[in-house]
Amino acid sequence: MERAVEYEYKCPSCKKYFTVNETESFRERLCPHCRQTVVPEPPGLDKGPILKVTLTVHQRRLLAVAAGYLLGMVGAHKFILNYNLWGSMVLMLALILGALHPFGLVLLWGLGIIEATVYLLTPDDKFEERYLKRKRYIF
Repeated sequence: MERAVEYEYKCPSCKKYFTVNETESFRERLCPHCRQTVVPEPPGLDKGPILKVTLTVHQRRLLAVAAGYLLGMVGAHKFILNYNLWGSMVLMLALILGALHPFGLVLLWGLGIIEATVYLLTPDDKFEERYLKRKRYIF
């Protein structure tokens, strides 16, 4: 017979923890402390990003510029603009090219610097339209 995993769940009403068996996850139950109805979720299944940061368009643009200049070779500026697929592809390309020859990383870094310069020279309203709303992935 398999043993079910237990975890601690924090009640959103009273903010107190109680133990939940994994078989009781996603089922309504009463909090033993405040008697409110809760639906326990296992840890790690929270909805949304791990770290939520609210940035203005200007702040996001400047952060993407800094990331492009400093870490453009690994696609950090793509992740800042929420281009996760493109960022992952640049990161994988950096790993492959870096393993083959270090000059490949210099080439990718040059492309990151070019993109960062384009971001820097683009006004905030056009930056928002091109890169945040229409999702223009390259330059």
